[in-house]
Amino acid sequence: MSLLLGVVMLRSWVQMGLLTFIPFYFINHMKGDPMQAGNLLFAFLTAGTLGTLIGGPLADRFGYKKILLFSLGLTSPLLFLFMTTSGAWSYVWFFLAGFIMIFSFAVSMAMGQSYMPQNVGWPPA
Repeated sequence: MSLLLGVVMLRSWVQMGLLTFIPFYFINHMKGDPMQAGNLLFAFLTAGTLGTLIGGPLADRFGYKKILLFSLGLTSPLLFLFMTTSGAWSYVWFFLAGFIMIFSFAVSMAMGQSYMPQNVGWPPA
């Protein structure tokens, strides 16, 4: 359970860091239009929503651990591709990174509940 909590914390830190600093990176380093930085975040969060909806059923089919490892393993290469490209490709890679990174959110929740089934909904009312 401690390892799962560590993974969830790291994923959340990366997600919040991206939401905070990617607009500045996009504007200053990639020389992107400041008006488009919001669209980039919208794409990331929309992809994350879709990833959450799709990640749960795939985890039921292929297993929680495989989906979690797939999600964490593929996020870094997608973010690297985002940072090394420009134009429309940067949107594509950032969209896919959001999809894959947030893909594991529902999976980690289900894993945590399966590790401690006697404490679901703890503390009692």
